Amino acid sequence: MKKSKNFSSKEKQVAIIELQKAMKENKDLRMHERYQVILLIFQGKTKHEISSITGRSEATIHNYSRAYREASLEDLVRKNSP
Repeated sequence: MKKSKNFSSKEKQVAIIELQKAMKENKDLRMHERYQVILLIFQGKTKHEISSITGRSEATIHNYSRAYREASLEDLVRKNSP
């Protein structure tokens, strides 16, 4: 199992820009949602709040978060689609 990454403030700022860019360029609504989930996490929203916003379960939010922490945007690509 890969080790989860902890993000510094600067890394979070870079990640937010990267996520916003990916959201604008992306045509797949499910991927857009995954990017949105990670963006909301970086903005300080709780899993419960994100679940209410997106309509996804807290377990799904956790899975997206874990995938991003372990490998960044590439691991969010629909491999194990919930």
